[in-house]
Amino acid sequence: PVPRHVRNVAIGGPPPAPDKPFSTIAQMLPGDDAVLSTLEGRFVYEVTSTEVVTPDAIWIIDQTAAFTATLFACHPVGSTKERIVVHLELTDQ
Repeated sequence: PVPRHVRNVAIGGPPPAPDKPFSTIAQMLPGDDAVLSTLEGRFVYEVTSTEVVTPDAIWIIDQTAAFTATLFACHPVGSTKERIVVHLELTDQ
């Protein structure tokens, strides 16, 4: 799935590092905006929750019947012990 389409857009990022796309993932809070851009346009999602899970928590990429997205990356910085997960909902349908 791609942004603006029904389903969960799951995006895994590189381990957070300065000047990398997921460098501030651990600082995202409910109510924050996340902008996803594609050839179809620019789509604004709102953070609904953030959590830390184990690497085997593959349910985080399960599909939904809603306009959602999930961002995830290794956590903590410099480790692959866990994953930080940010759940999003599309705001500009």
